[in-house]
Amino acid sequence: MKNYRWIVIWLLCVISISAHAVTRTVSLDGSQQYTSIQAAVSASSPGDTVLVYPGRYLENISVWVSGVSIISLEAVTGNPAYIDSTVIDGQAISWGIWVRQNSQNITIRGFSITNCVKGLSVSKNAIATITNCKIFGNEGYYGAGFGVSYGTAHLSGVEIYDNHAYFMGGGAYIYSVAGNTNVSFDSVNRCSIYNNTAGAGQD
Repeated sequence: MKNYRWIVIWLLCVISISAHAVTRTVSLDGSQQYTSIQAAVSASSPGDTVLVYPGRYLENISVWVSGVSIISLEAVTGNPAYIDSTVIDGQAISWGIWVRQNSQNITIRGFSITNCVKGLSVSKNAIATITNCKIFGNEGYYGAGFGVSYGTAHLSGVEIYDNHAYFMGGGAYIYSVAGNTNVSFDSVNRCSIYNNTAGAGQD
């Protein structure tokens, strides 16, 4: 009987979280709720979606809340043109998107990420799914395009190209000790990593 009570309590919690999930919309022209992706992400709770309208966002986005989806209109419409028109520009200052330590079940979809020290980074014990993104024109020390260290990432339809690392992993840098890092690639919506340069490990 006690087990059933715990199941009911768990279901009520799940329903409660789902019922309160919201979509936070972002546009540069002020026509939506937010003008900054980071502001929308910072205001989010687990289960929320940050929906980003086209524009060039000069930001370095940090994600630390689990269960957040950050998507462009490509995810809503299926139109790949929104990938090119929804740009995260790191201003050559820092990362484009950093999925911080212990952030679970993060979804990133439908962006171009460029002009960053590292395009997209997944940290220790974080879990992220990256879909239909283009990561290019970034320059840094390790994994200029994409990096994972002790985290889990699934990539689907991601293009990583024309990035440069001074030391290693121009396109992608995947760091693992004793199997603590897990990176997988969709076998149907396939990824491309090409034309990257580095001191070692070009792509």
